[in-house]
Amino acid sequence: MNKSVKRFIKLSAVCVSLFFGTCKSPEKEKVERPMDVWAFRSVLDKKPRMLTLALDSECYIAYDLSRCSLYKAWKGGVSMDGAAYTDKKEIQPTSWGTAYWADSIESVTWLAKRDDKDVFVSIAHHAYRFKHNQISLKYNLVVDSGDTIQIEEKPEFVKNDDAKPGLERTFSVKGAPPGTIISLKSADTTLVLDNEREIRHTRYFETLPEQIKPKPKEKFIHTGRTLMNQSDCFTCHKIADDEVGPSFRKIAQRYSNDKKSMETLSLKIKEGGTGVWGSSLMNPHPSFTDLELSQMVNYIFTLKPKIPPPDTESSKRKKENIRRPTKPGFGEPLAGVHPSFDLTSLHTKDFKPRVGAMAFLPDGRLLVTTWDQVGGVYILDGVSTGDTSKIKIKRIASGLAEPLGIEVVDGEIYVVQKQELTKLIDLDGDEIIDKYQVVCNSWGVTSDFHEFAFGLVHQDDHFYITLSMAMRLKPDEKQLPDRGRT
Repeated sequence: MNKSVKRFIKLSAVCVSLFFGTCKSPEKEKVERPMDVWAFRSVLDKKPRMLTLALDSECYIAYDLSRCSLYKAWKGGVSMDGAAYTDKKEIQPTSWGTAYWADSIESVTWLAKRDDKDVFVSIAHHAYRFKHNQISLKYNLVVDSGDTIQIEEKPEFVKNDDAKPGLERTFSVKGAPPGTIISLKSADTTLVLDNEREIRHTRYFETLPEQIKPKPKEKFIHTGRTLMNQSDCFTCHKIADDEVGPSFRKIAQRYSNDKKSMETLSLKIKEGGTGVWGSSLMNPHPSFTDLELSQMVNYIFTLKPKIPPPDTESSKRKKENIRRPTKPGFGEPLAGVHPSFDLTSLHTKDFKPRVGAMAFLPDGRLLVTTWDQVGGVYILDGVSTGDTSKIKIKRIASGLAEPLGIEVVDGEIYVVQKQELTKLIDLDGDEIIDKYQVVCNSWGVTSDFHEFAFGLVHQDDHFYITLSMAMRLKPDEKQLPDRGRT
């Protein structure tokens, strides 16, 4: 072989090496979604542990994470009503539109078998993570041997050659003992998962027409009712039925619609107190103006029946409670702070969060959670400067359900939601949360708006959480055992 040929081979080898050495696998293209916060936890259709995904403008899906199962796939959207979203107390988010598929029609059950024997014990939601704007859900399935099998599910919206919409679900299994078969069983089909490879299941649906969001059934045009919706009035009172306090209809029946009653009830709303209708304490509302108070009382009198029944209660009680003096801590607005503290507003022109909780990172930056539709966690850098123009704000997490507690433990972030204590994990170092991992979700929860979880504290290797009580129980319902406790 002459020198020219050798030189050519050598140069060719170098070129090949350089070519393959510098070529990388193309990055997966980021999938577009119809909303900024397209994956979010909330109560949905009165189910408290839901994860909703807006995969496409043509396809929403929701998982009931208490059962690790798909709840519904539909075309439409979600009405985000409720205390955290629209200040309405007796309503929670609901789905609207037409369903492609719903578990009420075709319920699905997890199965685990070995030698044709049922070995399934339980399944629990473990985490979900994001990559390239796609989501994967992770479940832990326990069998009778005590082994925990890891199941991962990746849902995605697809269309076939005929432009029919579909839902593609990709499953993978890890840690299954030899001979153990995991499957999802419905009324007429059984999807058997594979321990060695991914199993892809795609279901196409009939094309649906454009969906129109229904108009609210109730439209409150009375100014007084609007003010009451925005306050805490319906936490303790209902229109027709007695709750913690008397019904508004009963209050309207008791008083005559005249100037004196208007002044009496306005003062009662403003100052609060107890003793008129029993021992229950009514919160004061000193921030309402005289005009707003009169509008609220005026609305209450619109509920008076045309022919009120005999009121024996009013004959027994002729006088209102003695006016209770106001003092700090009883509903009075904040006049100032102690001289040993400095008060600094962290609101900026574009950032005025409804703060749910705060905690500091080890480097001094501030974490803030928001009680709103975003359900976000933000990092605020520069808060110690006292100059809002120097504060840098970055949203690192979203889609949390009423995050009212946050703690940083050894540099790791934990958030308590309505239904779960969650660890927020950044997998790639960009400070955007990629993985939402369950730490604990063992407390009871219903769809009641008042079942908040808050006050997250970490001490001596334990987390402490306070659970408030339900406020809309029916006569045959009881508080869940762990409500009203820490």
